[in-house]
Amino acid sequence: MASATISSADGTLLATVALNAEGDGPVLVVSRVIAGQGNLLMHYFGEGARAVRVETGDATIEGTLATKWLGRKRLWLIRLAAPVPPGVPGPAEAHAEGGEPAVAARD
Repeated sequence: MASATISSADGTLLATVALNAEGDGPVLVVSRVIAGQGNLLMHYFGEGARAVRVETGDATIEGTLATKWLGRKRLWLIRLAAPVPPGVPGPAEAHAEGGEPAVAARD
């Protein structure tokens, strides 16, 4: 898992999260919200905003926040405007590093 920050389009910090890449597409899965509990929910539903910036390592990339249910848990996804930055593990790598495969993050 890679640690990252998610900010709104205007640069307001929303959350610090652990991320995994999902499959081959330019999609990141929030596997855990480290700080900023509730901020993604407020950004998405309360403000109706979807545009976010993801900063991980040396990379800053824009994307679109999305959510869906996986069982009883909310899953946060970020659909990126560019390829997944280097250093963000895919589901297999995250599992091999002792992390969990891409699972829901509660917010």
